[in-house]
Amino acid sequence: MSNKLILSILISFLCACGGGSDSTPSNNSSTNESTNTDVNSDDSDQDSVNSTPTEPGYTCRIDEPYYPLPETFEYRKPEAGDAVEYDVEEIGASILGEEVDEEFKSYTVYYNISDIDSITPNTTPPFTPSSSWGGTWSAENLISAVTQDDNEAENETSFYLYPNDGTVKQIKSDNEVFAEYDSSINSWLWGKTRLPKLETFTTFTKTSKGYEPDQATERWNNTVNFSINNTSIRMTGIGCIETFVVQSNETMVMEYDDVIDDIIDDGLQKIERDSTFFIHPILGIVISNTYAEGFLDQDSTSEAVAANQSKILSDINFYSDLPDIVNR
Repeated sequence: MSNKLILSILISFLCACGGGSDSTPSNNSSTNESTNTDVNSDDSDQDSVNSTPTEPGYTCRIDEPYYPLPETFEYRKPEAGDAVEYDVEEIGASILGEEVDEEFKSYTVYYNISDIDSITPNTTPPFTPSSSWGGTWSAENLISAVTQDDNEAENETSFYLYPNDGTVKQIKSDNEVFAEYDSSINSWLWGKTRLPKLETFTTFTKTSKGYEPDQATERWNNTVNFSINNTSIRMTGIGCIETFVVQSNETMVMEYDDVIDDIIDDGLQKIERDSTFFIHPILGIVISNTYAEGFLDQDSTSEAVAANQSKILSDINFYSDLPDIVNR
C-alpha cells in the first residue's frame, strides 16, 4: 500500500470525529470562567476592549456577547433538516514525504431513519456478553447524518443514538459499525461514545470495537480517555459560544481473526489520536483540534504518517434553539 494512500486513510480517521451529548444539570458557578487552551496559538487579551471581533478559535474578550450554556446539559438531538457547516484545515505528511495541506468547508445535514433495524447486522454485537438497547433503540433516539466536504464528491453517512444517559453514541459510519463495552451492565452494546457526559472535572474511559460486517475478521480495538475540564467562551463563525473543554486521548489497534489477513495487510495497524474539543450541548462540537499518528505495526516504533486537523463551526440553520445571547 502506498504511503499516499495510507496518509489519506489517516486523514479519513481524523474526519470521523463528530459530536453530541447529554448531561445532568449542574451549578453554573464555573461557566463564566475561561480556560486558556487554544485551537490556534496565542490567546486573545480578554481585558482589552476592541471593536474588531476575536478571530475564530480564540478565547472571546470580556466585552463580547456570547451564547451561554443552557440550564441543563442534555445534548440536543438534531432534527431532520438541520444543517451544520464547519471550516476545516488539514495538514499531514508521510515518512516518504507525501503531504496534505488544505482548507475546505464541511457540510452535515441530518435525516430521519426509515428503517432502524437495518443499521446494524443484528440486534446485539457479536461479542460476549452482549445486549440490545431494547426500547431505547427507537426513531425518537436515532438520527442519521450525511457529511460532504466541498473538496470531495463522496458523502459519508453516519448514524447516532441519543440514549438519554448523558452521552451520544456513534453507531455506524458508512459500512463500519461500532460496539462499546458498558461496565455498568457487564455487556457490549452497539455504538461508541462520540460525546461524553458533560460534568466539569470528570474523566471517563471507554473501550470499543469497529469493523465492517463483510470483513468481520478485521477489527479496530479502541480505548479512549475523556477528560472534561473547565468551561471556555470561544469565537466561532456564528459568534462567541460558551463551551465545555474536553480532552480525548484515543488508541486504535487492528486485530485479526484470520492469519492470512494479518500477514498480507500492509496498511495501518495502530493509530494514536489526541484531541481537544469545545462542546456546547445544543451544538455538539463547535471547535476541535486533533493530532493523529499512524503506525505500520501494533507498537509505536513504525510511524508511517502524522496529521493534524482543526474544525471550527461556521454556520447552522437552527439558531432559534440556542439560548439568548448574553453579556458578561
